[in-house]
Amino acid sequence: MRLAFEPIGPHHRDALIALLAPFGLPAEIVEWKYFGRPASLRGPSGFVWTPKGTVRGVLGLVPFSLTRPTGVVPASWTCDWLVESPERHPGVGVLLLRHALERVGPLYSLGGNTLTRQLMPRIASSIWDDGVQEVHLALRLGGSRVFRAADARLRGALTALRGVRVRPVRLSESAVIRSGVSPQIAPLLDITSSDWVPTYGLEQVQWLLEACPALHVVTCLPDSSDVRAAALCWRTRVNVRDWRISVWSRDGAEPQARAVLATCVAHVARERGERVSIAFASSDSGGRAFLRASGFRDSSNARPVYVTAPPGCAAERPARLGFLDGDLAYRF
Repeated sequence: MRLAFEPIGPHHRDALIALLAPFGLPAEIVEWKYFGRPASLRGPSGFVWTPKGTVRGVLGLVPFSLTRPTGVVPASWTCDWLVESPERHPGVGVLLLRHALERVGPLYSLGGNTLTRQLMPRIASSIWDDGVQEVHLALRLGGSRVFRAADARLRGALTALRGVRVRPVRLSESAVIRSGVSPQIAPLLDITSSDWVPTYGLEQVQWLLEACPALHVVTCLPDSSDVRAAALCWRTRVNVRDWRISVWSRDGAEPQARAVLATCVAHVARERGERVSIAFASSDSGGRAFLRASGFRDSSNARPVYVTAPPGCAAERPARLGFLDGDLAYRF
């Protein structure tokens, strides 16, 4: 029997909200992610399984450009991959993935839900178990993993100490903070590389962060007309404790990169933040050295990267990754 798969459309809105709600996605996030995309994001936002006209499964897609030595290839990150009552519908999730693969090209998955981590090791073309690493910088006691674990064991007995500063921070006079996602970062997003790198245009970055109803974001820029490095710094609207940062820089712009990073950290401290985190490709030794020199320390877990590519389509390990990749931006 031929299974019914359809591109996600406006007529699926209510059913998709109901399907994803038990998995922690509020209606406003579903609306933003699947029905509030900018026109520049071409292609389907995903596919649904619709037996007898009812939405019973979904595979979400976030398109991006894969810049590589031989040119740019359209690709997509997968997200929200699930099938209702999978034990009663074996194989439907895989067929849904293959349906998408035939229509949109290479599919990349970063970490993922239970279904992704169960099935991808069996069907992916390439797997990098240590694809993405996170590093953290604790600004207050509450940002320490050791403190948080101890406070949890003691059922909040240490909460009064969360705000105690553990790191002095200094605002760089050579960088400034702007609200939202500044258009001034656009030239830095236009990446040419001899490696495989996911890239995004300004409009997509603004959609991922500024338009997301769950997030608050600022841009940090050099106080200069020659912008060769910049950073975005964001948190959820309901949690001021944990912040994330993404940094872009041109070759040879390390002083500017250090200045914008330091200013981001100072901004978080002023906003009573406890911890800042950055994600990067585990294979990026230069990025790791830069962050360790800035005081960041590795977390214990890495997220795997899975690639499912059509026949004849090569897939190399991405050389740069971060919190804008996959479905990570708003998932804290």
